Amino acid sequence: DSENQFWTDGTKDLWDNSTPALYITKALFDVNPSYLGTLSGNAIYTPVRATMNPLTGARSNLTADIFAFTTPFQFAPRGSLQGIRSVSPATANFSILEGGDIPVLRTGSVPLFGSVGGGLLGNYSYALLNVLQDQKFVSNGGTQMPRKWGRAVFHDLLCRDLPVVRNSDATPFVVSTSTVPFRTTSSCTSCHVSMDRISSVVRNVSYTTFGNQKKTAGQRGAIFVNFPQTSMGAQPGWPAEPDASYSKRSPSGNLFYRNYLGNLVDVAVSGPSDLGTQIASQDDFYICAAKRYYTHFTGISVDTGDISDPQRRALSSTALAHRNEVINLGKSLKQHNNLRQLISDIFNLPQYRRSDSAL
Repeated sequence: DSENQFWTDGTKDLWDNSTPALYITKALFDVNPSYLGTLSGNAIYTPVRATMNPLTGARSNLTADIFAFTTPFQFAPRGSLQGIRSVSPATANFSILEGGDIPVLRTGSVPLFGSVGGGLLGNYSYALLNVLQDQKFVSNGGTQMPRKWGRAVFHDLLCRDLPVVRNSDATPFVVSTSTVPFRTTSSCTSCHVSMDRISSVVRNVSYTTFGNQKKTAGQRGAIFVNFPQTSMGAQPGWPAEPDASYSKRSPSGNLFYRNYLGNLVDVAVSGPSDLGTQIASQDDFYICAAKRYYTHFTGISVDTGDISDPQRRALSSTALAHRNEVINLGKSLKQHNNLRQLISDIFNLPQYRRSDSAL
């Protein structure tokens, strides 16, 4: 709707939505490349582009006076990518008259850069890219969850789209008496049991918005993300009812999916940093990277999911051969941890040098 478009436009003036990809770019071109490093540490990266500190926002093409900042800030850089730089956590102060006929002065501060660990998983821009909400959003473990973030993690890092488990895996989590609609049947729970529980590690995400929907000086709107410290201990299990204190509890969760072998992975995690460690320990993380580069350089799409699921159609012999090739490439990547070596391995394959898709 128009309100969401308004907030989104302002946010894109300030945040470069390609920022999470910089972790992969750095892993590829760094002097000491480490694909494992994409999911570890608290480093915050921003792009170096052809135009740094532009005078107008890339989305709106409006000048800085459209925002209500009282401390210096910079628009997201514009133009071709020329490098990557590390930055420290930073905030900016704002002061703005908001409201209707009788505006009210509102002041505060918002984070411009930040990280809660786990490499790209904990980067504030990854949350903004995947969970654009407003300041009313509060996780409650049921109806309100940053579940788009969890869905993105499975897609971006494991090359898996929901559901990532079988219906039988979700059955133990079905609660027929729950007031949360998707908890009453296994067909719905089979998606949420993975998506919601992995999103629990960012349950404390919150959003701040400021600005009015008028394109006059000091009125531009934007969304800012933060991760307040939690003040309560974790509760056991996955609540079947909304919990008003959920966002204040320790950000524990579960990595729950069927891996490429069809084995069920069910690992408890505590926060983005621990989640990054657990994902990086799985073969699927490296197989996913191999799949993406293999497809990019050969044009051949490969299924790296749970093909042993009896409800799935069997792969052809050719598709299975490509899958096995990618799995081997991924396992090798896990050993040498070097994306440039992965690309070199792909270049040496006969299917890269031929125009057809035969092995």
